[in-house]
This record gives sequence, C-alpha cells and structure tokens, in this order.
Amino acid sequence: MDRPRPIRALRTLFEGIWEAIMDVQVRLLVGLTVSIISIATMFYHFVEGWAWIDAAYFSTVTIATVGYGDFVPKTDIGKVFTMVYTLLGIGVFVAACSALAERLIRKAREEEKNRRRAARKEVVKRAYSQQTPPEP
Repeated sequence: MDRPRPIRALRTLFEGIWEAIMDVQVRLLVGLTVSIISIATMFYHFVEGWAWIDAAYFSTVTIATVGYGDFVPKTDIGKVFTMVYTLLGIGVFVAACSALAERLIRKAREEEKNRRRAARKEVVKRAYSQQTPPEP
C-alpha cells in the first residue's frame, strides 16, 4: 500500500537530509559555515563585549543576510571584521545551503521516479493478468 503524501514527503525529506549529511562536500561546507559562525561569535563576544547569545545571534543573522539591525558593531575593528566576515561568510553559507538543497531535490526526484516506475509496473502486471489465454 502506498503511504499518504505527507508521510511520504517527510520520509523523503529525512532520507534526503541523511544522504546530504553523508555527502563529503555538504559536510565540509556545513562544517566550514559553523566554524565561521563560531569564530565570529567569539570575536563579537570578546571584542564588542556582547553576551554569547547576542554574538551568536548577530553572527548567524549576518551570514544569513537577514540583518535585523538590532545589533551593530561599535568598534572600528568590529566594523572591519564584519565587512570581511560578510564578504567571505555569505559565499560559504550560500554554497552550504545550495549543496544541501541540491541533495534534497535529487532525493525527491529519485523517489518520484521510483514511485512512477513502480506504478507503471503495477499497471502492466494487472493488464497482463487480465488477459485471457487464447483458446485452442
């Protein structure tokens, strides 16, 4: 029996995430993104004097290009670091998101292709079983 669509979609999503995590390129890019965010978090905590949560929040919001504007670096070195961090970090963040999305889309397409193939086989099987043998 075929699973209901929402359950099938969730299963495909989780399998896609798992396959993406197993991919070396995705792991490298996600690890690099987490490392860059961690370095920025430490920088803002120690240089700007922000709380850890505020520094992590600002680092994540900045690299994701959301930029609410509720935190702004006050020191000159903080501003310079933010410029460099933004230019380097956004590219890595986008590459990581793109690689992850590409793996998820590939998995969804594979699942759909397999589902259609199985449906075609079932149609052929039913059609063949309904044929009556020729009389001698």
